[in-house]
Amino acid sequence: MISVLLPQAFRSALPAIGGQNILLLKGTALASTITAFELMGAANLVRADLSGLRASVRRGSWIFLASGIDHGWFRFFRETTCSTVSSGTGSDHLFIPHRVH
Repeated sequence: MISVLLPQAFRSALPAIGGQNILLLKGTALASTITAFELMGAANLVRADLSGLRASVRRGSWIFLASGIDHGWFRFFRETTCSTVSSGTGSDHLFIPHRVH
């Protein structure tokens, strides 16, 4: 009699036992450890996906730096090779380049 009823009882009780096991797991620190592990795995996936973006930002930073240096050299060259002539009002200036022989 036990050999016949026990499998039938397990079959009908299995969903309830599974639900209880899930509730017990959620109430323990083990569930937060599993969740933290899954979150760290998701963070690693995001980091791997952003590696191409990181390289693009690095290239853009170098281009921005190079253009800033180029602009600075142009401004320095313009100020050292041009004289400022005032038209008399004091608010506007004309840049007249020097002749270089």
